[in-house]
Amino acid sequence: MELMFATILKTWFLLIAIATVLLFSIAQAFRFYDPVWFSRGGSLITVLGLLLTVKHSIFSPGRDLDSIVNEKFHYAVFAPSRGDAKWESDRKFARKIRRDERLGILMTIIGTIVWGYGDLIFAPILQ
Repeated sequence: MELMFATILKTWFLLIAIATVLLFSIAQAFRFYDPVWFSRGGSLITVLGLLLTVKHSIFSPGRDLDSIVNEKFHYAVFAPSRGDAKWESDRKFARKIRRDERLGILMTIIGTIVWGYGDLIFAPILQ
C-alpha cells in the first residue's frame, strides 16, 4: 500500500493523470455535447495539483515536527560548506521541491479556473 501511494505521488504520475483527466473531460464534453463535463475535469485537476504542491511537506515519510526542528538546528550549527557533496545534494532536492510546488500551484490555479468557468470557456466550441 505504501509503495502504491509513493508511486501515485511521483511528479510524472501526477502530470500524466492531469493530462489524462483533461483529455477525458474534453472527450466527454464532445461526446455528450455538454460543456459541464469539461468543468468537472477542472475539479480533479485542482485536487491533483494540490497533491503535487504538498507532496514534499505533508506526504513525505519522516516529516514530523521533531525531525524538521532537528534538521534546521543541525544546519544552523553544522552547515555544509558550499560545493560539498551534501550541499549539492540538498540543493538539487530543494530545486525539485520548488519545481513541484510551482507546478502544483499552477495546476491548482488552472484547475480552479476550469472548474469554475470551464462550461463558459468550452460552450462556444460546442455550438
